[in-house]
Amino acid sequence: MDDLTQALTLAQEQALRYAQDLARLYQQEREKREQLALAHQKLSAIFQSIASGLVVVDQEFRVTEVNPAFCALVEREEEELIGLPLTEAMPGVDPTLPDQIQQRDQPIQTHEIQLTHPQERTLIARVSRLEKPSHAGWVIVLHDVTQERRTANLKHEFVSIASHELRTPLTGIIGYAQLLADQIADRLNDDDRMLLDHVLEAADRLKEIVNELIAFTEVADLPFTSEPLDLRDLVQDALMAVTSLAQRKSVTLDLTLPDEPAILQGDWASLRKALIHLLDNAITYNRPQGEVRVTLGQEEGVHLIT
Repeated sequence: MDDLTQALTLAQEQALRYAQDLARLYQQEREKREQLALAHQKLSAIFQSIASGLVVVDQEFRVTEVNPAFCALVEREEEELIGLPLTEAMPGVDPTLPDQIQQRDQPIQTHEIQLTHPQERTLIARVSRLEKPSHAGWVIVLHDVTQERRTANLKHEFVSIASHELRTPLTGIIGYAQLLADQIADRLNDDDRMLLDHVLEAADRLKEIVNELIAFTEVADLPFTSEPLDLRDLVQDALMAVTSLAQRKSVTLDLTLPDEPAILQGDWASLRKALIHLLDNAITYNRPQGEVRVTLGQEEGVHLIT
């Protein structure tokens, strides 16, 4: 009888421990579910309130979720968009965009997108991959840069027009001032001659500023072609273009190049024009018998021209 009592007591104690363990597990599970629910609420609030358009697509690039900002962007209701191919949900988007995203095979990508309907818009798309097999696909965040691009184009157009319009009267000012200096220099006293020299110097400086503005707009207008190029050849070519200016200014040019090729992907014409502009300034504002040292090197995998 004592053995039976002990066995029953032991069984009761084990049952109590099991019950306590189950209660603890249940409480932990409940807390985890509450935490998940809270996290889901936070993510849902962010998803719904974010100002940028946000769309989630599956592996076949069919829309599974959209936020209100995306609906406003394409001027369609959420119910109309769910299940549509991405290229149909965004009228005018490049039909090869899904292929471009897949071919890059990068977890995070950036693409520029042009929309044609309901309004012409320029969008920057930040694309992130969903890795889980059960929820594989892509999250696309869209930032509308249409107004920024228009503003930049207007600024560029203004600078281009203003710089060219300034050049004509400025050429006349410099010409007449130089004519005065040549024809009546012997009739001027020292103070008057100094004032006339100041006029010529100020006009020349203004001319340089106008030329810099024109050079800037010309670089911006150049068509961009990306191709492999050796920076050693580029630097030597730019240096050759300013050699005659350096000789006229009595400035020595010193060039240091690496033995190994310095290959990068870029646009030869744009880089050459920018480098010539920098060298031109370095020579123009140098002192007589001065020196311009150009060094092509590499630091932490990055090519440097100093």
